[in-house]
Amino acid sequence: MGKIQKAFDEIIKDIPRSFVEKLLIEKISKSEHQIPKKKKTELAKKLSDIIFSGTLPADGIFLEDSSLGGNVNVRITKDDVEYLNNSVSSFFDDLTNVINSSSESIASSILDDFKETWAEYYLWDEKTTEVFLSNVQARWGEAFFLLKLLIEISRDIGEETSEKLRRSRAKKRIPYARLALVKLHARACQVSSEILILLENGYANGAVARWRTLYEIGVVMTLISDGGDVVGKRYLDHEAVAQKQALDEALRLDEGDSVKISKKLRRDTERYYNSVLELYGRSFGGAYGWAAEYLGSTRPTFKDLEQAAGRVDMRSTYKMASYSVHAGVRGITSSHSHIDYFTDEIIAGASNAGMAEPGENTAFNLTLATGLLFRTKMKMDEIVKLRVLVMLRDEIVHEFRRAQRQLKKDHARSQRQSD
Repeated sequence: MGKIQKAFDEIIKDIPRSFVEKLLIEKISKSEHQIPKKKKTELAKKLSDIIFSGTLPADGIFLEDSSLGGNVNVRITKDDVEYLNNSVSSFFDDLTNVINSSSESIASSILDDFKETWAEYYLWDEKTTEVFLSNVQARWGEAFFLLKLLIEISRDIGEETSEKLRRSRAKKRIPYARLALVKLHARACQVSSEILILLENGYANGAVARWRTLYEIGVVMTLISDGGDVVGKRYLDHEAVAQKQALDEALRLDEGDSVKISKKLRRDTERYYNSVLELYGRSFGGAYGWAAEYLGSTRPTFKDLEQAAGRVDMRSTYKMASYSVHAGVRGITSSHSHIDYFTDEIIAGASNAGMAEPGENTAFNLTLATGLLFRTKMKMDEIVKLRVLVMLRDEIVHEFRRAQRQLKKDHARSQRQSD
């Protein structure tokens, strides 16, 4: 791609000189000497060199040439300078239109070439990726296998709990807390699957970013589980606030009214929003307003939720996970995908490193989320299931740490061999 720009730069850098030489040829033609056309061009180039050297005499340019029997005298006037400026300016104005029209055809041609060569390169890339993924599985495969098993067991428990909930709702009052927990748990399973896919394909930073969501789900589930149906209902009713915030944002950004939002939708959203505020108070309208009364705070933050859920020990890990989510500088000065977390090296693709932390944390948080589906007074089969989850979680942690230790050993050995 750089070759096109280089060739273009070479062409346009001589444009001003071309206009000057054209003007000089016209002036040389008006001199008292009879000069052949080829000679005029030669003299114009010599005179142009003098002009662009920055040593233009005030009384004109004199160029001696023995073949002409005297000097060639050329004077550049203010009118000439204005003419040159206008000519060059007009040329570049026209050039802009030429570039706009020609760049599209050039881009189209280059894209066709890319597509043609990519077909061959794509096969090579697929084979290279296949080898890489085999290496990832060779190092982390056992941990991935066990994490996948944990996800499937958790999903089965979630489906079983959901079915029990469906049957119980037809007989008595709505168990708001369990309803919210079941839905949040389903999302936790989905996010865990996303994390596993990212890990299996070598994207540790992406896995950390998704784990951050899984962690938030776990914190919210803990509060709902502790707060019972009162908090569960508030959490579900907070949909009214979410709808109102989304509508307000859409209306604020849509200055051109390109998105048609019906009056009925606006009216229904306002009515729904006002009804929950009337029921729960103004503090309910905040980002975590559903937890306001339970936490005894008019404007609770996620940090307050963590505190109440007993998860402050994970605050630092949660904060560091934000580096993989947002565009702050720490996102380019640190990377889970590098063997050394803090690094100046930029990794633009997949890596065999950094799987341990997101893998371990996913196992812990999914086990927590699934355990919250069990009632306080558990039956024997629930106790056994929870024990299975904990044992499996511990095995997963062990396998991820074992693979991480071996990776560091192999990296250190490779470094010694290269030195």
